Amino acid sequence: MIKKIIKYEGASYLLCSKQHIVNYLNHLGYPIELLFYNTLENTRDIYDIIIKQKKNRFRYPTNCLQREDFSLIGVNHNCISFESFKKVENVICELVQSGKFVLLWGDEFFLPYRESYLKMHTPHSFLLCEYNSKTESYLVHDLPDFYKYINSHTIRQACDHVDVNLKYLIYFDNGETNKPNINLIMEHYQLFIQKYQDDYYLFDNISDILNNKCDQNFSDNDEIFDLLDNAFSILNGSRLLFSKFLNSIQYEQDIVKKVLDSSALAGLIKNILQKNRLTGTMSVKSIQEKCTLLKEIEMEVIYNLKKKITAVASSK
Repeated sequence: MIKKIIKYEGASYLLCSKQHIVNYLNHLGYPIELLFYNTLENTRDIYDIIIKQKKNRFRYPTNCLQREDFSLIGVNHNCISFESFKKVENVICELVQSGKFVLLWGDEFFLPYRESYLKMHTPHSFLLCEYNSKTESYLVHDLPDFYKYINSHTIRQACDHVDVNLKYLIYFDNGETNKPNINLIMEHYQLFIQKYQDDYYLFDNISDILNNKCDQNFSDNDEIFDLLDNAFSILNGSRLLFSKFLNSIQYEQDIVKKVLDSSALAGLIKNILQKNRLTGTMSVKSIQEKCTLLKEIEMEVIYNLKKKITAVASSK
């Protein structure tokens, strides 16, 4: 029996496919935290994408975990495109029988365990872990903790009806070296921080957003709460992941604590918004005060991160 994959704390703001990858590589013991060097998501981007464009947080296009990043921790990211599931089914069976997990995209309309089953055509990713030739079924792992055998016909339908751009499979194996390339990771991190800019519009204008007086019109308070819930979920998760990166490179603990404070405060604001929604109240002043404090913490963190990089560069 395959040991279940534990959900990685903080990764829930990522696309479902990236959540699977984080959970899986962490399960295999790879130092996945080293790849969180750019998870400090920009609040202006969060505002533009989540609040203005009204996208769900699971569609947020983070730059974290790009394909070329995995080699930095000694992992090969393998991707195989296909026209139909049947044409790669032998490959998939060989992979899962060798102990590898395979990531695929499927149409939820055909997946009986998903809410969109027979209702909506929605793309969704999942892992195939085992194949049972007697029952002709795959052991499917899906978020958050789904582990069940699904017959191969169902999997075939789901994969064949997904958008053509999502007709590919991903699997991982060991790279040329098992040691992470710390020097290159640090170069990527330093470049990311050097380029990091934020105007903190989300924090400065939270009162106008809550009062529906910003540059984006909302249909009702429910829509405002939904979008802000998504925005602060991203803030909460991204700061938590970034703190894990800092810990992985043994960064100064006072700065790590500040990043964790930022994550916790974003989570608190998210919870206050949820409570306000349930009670029908709107604590605009309280939320604005907490957003102002959150802005101060964020600015202090960025200032110190940039200062440290400048000091290191000057000492060389």
